[in-house]
Amino acid sequence: MRKGLRNTATALFMAACLAGGTALAADAAGGASVPGDKQTPGHHTYMFVLSWEPEFCYLHGDGHPECAAGDRATSFGATHLTLHGLWPQWSSACSLSAKDNDPTWKDRVLPPLSPAVQGTLAEVMPGIASGLTLHEWQKHGYCSGLSADQYYAQAGAMVKTLGAAKAGTLLAEATGKSVTRKALCDALAADFGEAARQSAVLGTGKAAFLTQITFTLKAADDGTTALDAAHLTDSPADQAGRCDKGNPDEALKVAGFK
Repeated sequence: MRKGLRNTATALFMAACLAGGTALAADAAGGASVPGDKQTPGHHTYMFVLSWEPEFCYLHGDGHPECAAGDRATSFGATHLTLHGLWPQWSSACSLSAKDNDPTWKDRVLPPLSPAVQGTLAEVMPGIASGLTLHEWQKHGYCSGLSADQYYAQAGAMVKTLGAAKAGTLLAEATGKSVTRKALCDALAADFGEAARQSAVLGTGKAAFLTQITFTLKAADDGTTALDAAHLTDSPADQAGRCDKGNPDEALKVAGFK
């Protein structure tokens, strides 16, 4: 991405975080009560969704400013999984989109975020340039029972945790090449325990290019979660990409920016 465009997008995101949603400023600080249509914390799981940015941009780059040519090749997302979303999982009217005519949708503005969280998201969530931060809050984060700052702080921290782990290093070294399903799943199990084999789902597209990795995580009683052995839980058994399924010798191609 061109440096000027990235800096402009980041500046606009930070300005929106500071200026938008003044009525919910207390919520961003963790002090507001949970609205009635949110899920009660501690009674759900999360799907933690991470994208491989070079492949995303190859498949969907048109119209996404974060995929513009320039300094994207030296960004965090060039060699690390990035944040798509952290999705509470339950059957609830809270988890709707604008097209569902949810009467509260327009009120789900993104409350102000702390400077630390803004800085983390600017690094690990390139989709902020396309408005992904607001979209994910409206559709998913709002329903978590957490404040916006808590929600994005834990999501960003988990991206950093994976990036610094053995699996993150393996993917960084494999960028532009390939890695076997077994090698990647073994690294995840070494990082987060054997439960990762039932929790992690490796998403692939055409020609076995890695597109994303998802984890299913338990929520603690306060609604928080973490990417660790204590919070990992099984993803649905019908997920063909789960680490305990499929051909362990399959070579997953790891796209890189040119």
